[in-house]
Amino acid sequence: MDAPKTSLTASHDLHDDRTAVDADLILQHKENIQPLASGRKVTALVGSLSVTPKKKDTRLATERAQLEADAEHAVDNDDDPLAAWIRYVDWTVDNYPQGISAESGLLELLERATRLFASDPRYKNDMRYLKLWIRYASYVDHPVKIFTYLNTNEIGTAYALLYEEYCNALERSGRHARSFRRRLPF
Repeated sequence: MDAPKTSLTASHDLHDDRTAVDADLILQHKENIQPLASGRKVTALVGSLSVTPKKKDTRLATERAQLEADAEHAVDNDDDPLAAWIRYVDWTVDNYPQGISAESGLLELLERATRLFASDPRYKNDMRYLKLWIRYASYVDHPVKIFTYLNTNEIGTAYALLYEEYCNALERSGRHARSFRRRLPF
């Protein structure tokens, strides 16, 4: 049985203009879309799903090359080079709704972006930078190692978010329960 025909209304970025979006397209691809806690831009999602693979690949390659060039250029020439890398990561997340894959290169991009600024004192306690690290940690096999690194190198230590995510990673790995049991007096 087919789902009823529906349309969603979504805003382009933060503008007041509204665009009707065919929800059937999203429903057809829902198994291949990685959900995000922050949600996804409907217009970007539909734009990614509605073009032919060849056109999509061409467009993505062109845009990726431009974002890569912008990010590399920003490192030596911008007052806030992290902003260009965040745009690049956000673009990748928006345009590869399936999440981590060889095609998206998201894991490698996150690793590059986080490592690039690890010794930059401007970003030690920058929330945007911490969120990049947290996103990176969410995709690796051993996120506790990432949080240990952040804590040791005092990256993001001014924010409770670091400790909350660190505790969540410890709990998911089962380390919290073992540590807690050892401290019981009985």
